[in-house]
Amino acid sequence: MGLMVRSAALAFALFAGVVVSAGAAAAGASDQAGPFEGTYEGTASGSAGTTAPMTLALVQRGSEVTGTASLGEGLYVTTARCGGAPVPAGTVQGSGQTPPDDPRHVDVATAISIQGFTVPVSLVGDLSPDGQTIRAAVALDVPDFCGPDPVLPGVLQRTAGATAPAA
Repeated sequence: MGLMVRSAALAFALFAGVVVSAGAAAAGASDQAGPFEGTYEGTASGSAGTTAPMTLALVQRGSEVTGTASLGEGLYVTTARCGGAPVPAGTVQGSGQTPPDDPRHVDVATAISIQGFTVPVSLVGDLSPDGQTIRAAVALDVPDFCGPDPVLPGVLQRTAGATAPAA
């Protein structure tokens, strides 16, 4: 399989990582639930109008968030010149933090290894002021000859009956 096929297979895990990382909020008492704690449901968006259902279950203590993200079938990722591939459904776990000066935002630079290639990844996520919506995106820094970096956005809403903890 080519680089983009492997990249697409990992895109879900990366997207889930940004959303889980976006859950980290202001540092506070480590015993109290933070504002991102809870369950969120929504949609991840891929190439050519493809979408897939997504669910997040987040736990926040202080500025650290851990959680599980589950993605359904239907997401596809492409690049301008290197093709594309479906993103497999599945469940991943992750953790992260946000900076103390902007507790409702995360912007993380990292890299992944795919078939011996290092692919830089930019993770970005934001929590709405009312604590009910998470907007997130992941950009795969593909080689220049593939064209612009694919970006996978997603929007998730706190599930009915779940109340945002006090910030």
